[in-house]
Amino acid sequence: MDAMSHFTTGMAVLGGVVVLGVRYVLNQIPDLSNKAVKAIRSLRRVREEWRKGRDGR
Repeated sequence: MDAMSHFTTGMAVLGGVVVLGVRYVLNQIPDLSNKAVKAIRSLRRVREEWRKGRDGR
């Protein structure tokens, strides 16, 4: 194989790895979004309870 064939093969493999990596990350976004929403709600509840205790309500 000449140098151009090696280069082309390497670029094809690298491109495939990048495509698979991006696809994996994009598939994780809905799960991460749901977890983030749960975490934010939990933090808001903790903040409300903390304020109630501090204000003496």
